[in-house]
Amino acid sequence: MLPFVIALTVYSQTLAPGVYGFDSAELATGAYTLGIVHPPGYPLYLLLVRLAMVIPIGTIAFRANLVSALMGAATVGLSAWLGHHLTGRRWAGWMSAFSLAFALEFWRMSVVAEVYTLQTMLLACLLVGVHRFTHSGSRLWLLVAAGAYGLSLANHTSSVLYVPGLALALALAVPRSAWARVAATAIPVVVAGLLFYLYLPLRAATQPPLNYVENYYGIDLTTWSGLWWMVSGQAYWFFSSGYDAIAYAGEFTAMVASLLRNFTGLGVVLGIAGWISLIRSRSPVGFLAMWIFASTSLFVAGYAVSDKNTMYLPAYLAWSMAMAVGVVWAGERLKRLVLPGLLPGLLPRLVYTSAASMVIFGVAFTWRAVDLSRMDEPKDFAYRTFRAIEPRAVIVAHWSPAVILEYYQQVEGWRPDVEIFNRSRFEVAEYYREWSADTPHPQAMARILATESRTLRALAGDRPIYDIQYSPGLASAFEYRPVGNLFRLLPLQP
Repeated sequence: MLPFVIALTVYSQTLAPGVYGFDSAELATGAYTLGIVHPPGYPLYLLLVRLAMVIPIGTIAFRANLVSALMGAATVGLSAWLGHHLTGRRWAGWMSAFSLAFALEFWRMSVVAEVYTLQTMLLACLLVGVHRFTHSGSRLWLLVAAGAYGLSLANHTSSVLYVPGLALALALAVPRSAWARVAATAIPVVVAGLLFYLYLPLRAATQPPLNYVENYYGIDLTTWSGLWWMVSGQAYWFFSSGYDAIAYAGEFTAMVASLLRNFTGLGVVLGIAGWISLIRSRSPVGFLAMWIFASTSLFVAGYAVSDKNTMYLPAYLAWSMAMAVGVVWAGERLKRLVLPGLLPGLLPRLVYTSAASMVIFGVAFTWRAVDLSRMDEPKDFAYRTFRAIEPRAVIVAHWSPAVILEYYQQVEGWRPDVEIFNRSRFEVAEYYREWSADTPHPQAMARILATESRTLRALAGDRPIYDIQYSPGLASAFEYRPVGNLFRLLPLQP
C-alpha cells in the first residue's frame, strides 16, 4: 500500500494540469467525445477515462492525466507486492518497484493521458495472478490472470505477443492432465475482455465528432472487415518492417541504452542477476516476465516510429521484477565472500545501500525532466492560434499541434467554425494506401505530397488557410505569407 501512496503522491506533484501533445491530446479528446482514435482504438482506455471525467476536479485533460497517475501508482504497488513475494524480502520488492516508479519513461507516462500505465497495471495483475495460481492452484487466481490478460488485449493488442510466455508459464506449473481444464476456464474469460472492442462499431454507427478512421482512411468500422482492420492495426503494419538488419541492430542498441538510462548500470546488472536466478529456479512467473521483456523489446526495437521509447514500459515492468530477485541473489552471494569476523555483512549492505541510493538519486535527477505541473504552453498556443485566424479558416498542422487544437475545439468549445487539417494523420493514411499497393518509397512520398497539395488547394478554394509552420514540400504549391506566428497559404498558379 505504501509504495502506491508514495508513487501517487509524487505523480500528483508533477502531473500536467491540462492537455499535453502527441497521442495524449488525441486520447483525451477521444475519451471526452467517445470518439474513434487511431488504431487499434483502445476501447477500454477510452471508456475508463470517460468515466473518470465525470469527477469534478481540475480540467477535463487533468482528469485524463490523473487516470495515468492512478494506474502508474497501482502498477508500482503491484510490482512491490510481486517482488516481495518472489523474494520473501519486502525491501527488495519496494526497491524494484520504486526503481520502476521513478524511471524516466515510466514517470513521464504517469503524468499525462496515455494508455501505457493502464497496460502495465493490467500486466502486473497478470503476473500476480499467474504467481498466485502457480503456487496455490486456486481457480480464483486463474480467473484473475485470465481477466487481466483479456483486458490488456482490449487496451493494447500488442499483448498478443505474450501468448507463448503464458503458455510456457502454465505448462511449467500445471500437470499436463489439467491443461485442457485450465484452458477451458481461462479462454472464455480472456474472450470476454475482448468484448470491449464492440465499442468501435457501436460508436462508429453514431458518427462521433472525432473519427480518425473514417475521416482519414475511409474505413467503415460497422463491418467485420473494417473492425478486423482496426483491431489488427493494419494501418501501421508498414512500421514493423521499417528497418534493414543494420538499422535494426542500431535500434536494438538504442533500446539497451534506454534501459541503462532508466535503471542505471547497477539496475541492469541486478536485473541480469535476477533473470539468472529465475531461470535456475524454473519460476513460471519468471519465464512469463522474461518473455514479456524479450518480446516487447524485440518488437518495439523494430517498430519504425519516433516516439517508441514509451512502448517499452511492459519490458521495464518485467525488468523491475527481475531486479527484486537480483538484489537478494547478489546480497546472498556476497555474504559468502566475507571472511568470518571480518566486517560481516559489509558487502551485502553496500549492495543494498547502492540500490537504495540509485532510487533516491533517480528521483532527484529525473524530477525536473518530468515535472509538468506548471505546463501551460499548449493552452497558450491554442489561444494565440485561434485568435489570429479568420472565421471559417482551415489550419494545417502536424501531429502534436493539430491534436492540441482539436482538444480545445472539441472539448473546450473553442472556434467550432475552424477546420483542422492534421497533416501527420493524412500522410500516414496516404502512405498506408501506397504501401498496400507496393509503391516504392520515393514514389509513394512524391504521390503523397501531390495528393496533399491538391487536397489543400481544394480547401483553399473558398476558405482562408493557414499553416503552423513553413513546409518546403508545400511551398511549391503555396506562397507562405507570415501572419503573426502563423503562415497564410496562398495558392500559386499551376
